[in-house]
Amino acid sequence: MYPIHSGIENQVYDYKDLSYILSRLGFENEDIEFEKGSIDYPLHQPHGGRAFLRIPIYIEIGHFNEPAAKVRIAKPYIMSQSFEEGLAAEGLSANLSSAVTKTEADVALDAALMEEAERVIEQVEKALLQ
Repeated sequence: MYPIHSGIENQVYDYKDLSYILSRLGFENEDIEFEKGSIDYPLHQPHGGRAFLRIPIYIEIGHFNEPAAKVRIAKPYIMSQSFEEGLAAEGLSANLSSAVTKTEADVALDAALMEEAERVIEQVEKALLQ
């Protein structure tokens, strides 16, 4: 996990408005639980694997399924995974794939990935901090 500093951290927004704005900027994969969730932006991972800019959110008022729900944004971060070459392409089972996955702790963050995440955060800040 690589934290990204941003002015959106600790800001409170209507959940429906935030979700709509972020989806217009290319965010997807909302992962919502009872009191918390996250919204991800897929980043280009040049060496295979997956990388996301993740914006974690926490319920402040109401519930996610309510029209007046309000959420607080936590510190955005980059989440990255890469796979050992050749193993993922062979179609290994889900049980075995976790054994060959390297997480962000094992992989040096690519400078281009960090720049892309910072550009996206700037767009988010422009849209939310008007």
